[in-house]
Amino acid sequence: MKKLSYFILSVLMISLVSCSSDDNGDSGQDGSILGLWNTSEIILEGTFQEDGITVSFEGTADEMLGNNITFREDNTFIANSAPFMMEVNFLVMGVPAYTQTVEMSSLMTEEGTWRREGNKLFISEAGVEEEQEFTIEILTNSTLKMFADQESIKDFYDDIPENAVFEVTTVHTR
Repeated sequence: MKKLSYFILSVLMISLVSCSSDDNGDSGQDGSILGLWNTSEIILEGTFQEDGITVSFEGTADEMLGNNITFREDNTFIANSAPFMMEVNFLVMGVPAYTQTVEMSSLMTEEGTWRREGNKLFISEAGVEEEQEFTIEILTNSTLKMFADQESIKDFYDDIPENAVFEVTTVHTR
């Protein structure tokens, strides 16, 4: 389960550095990405195989004080992360196994560049060549909700099981 803790921490960092877009005129996509966004919720759902056993998980964090991202007009961003708790429910072979509350305590500031193409948001952390790709579900002047899966952010995790299938949804508000 230590790998899952590292995985959840990585998801937080990706969510913090993955929240941008411009207006594309779609319903629910009419807000501006520019400015400060506070991370209000992260939902992580997925499965992985361990020793031939299927483990499903769903993690939720909704007290995200100190976690935010600012998108600038020059297509750069700066993101801050602060400690938060994520409650993770595990099912083994479809049977509820246990719930674990994981403290995510990485304090760091990240920065990089962003670009938007339609409802896709592409994020590049400073010093990292690969881009992360997120799908924007909602972008209004007060809410940014987006998601990504293991295929769109797969090259960013060294500590998760290689066979993990997951989706992370992040909600940001202002």
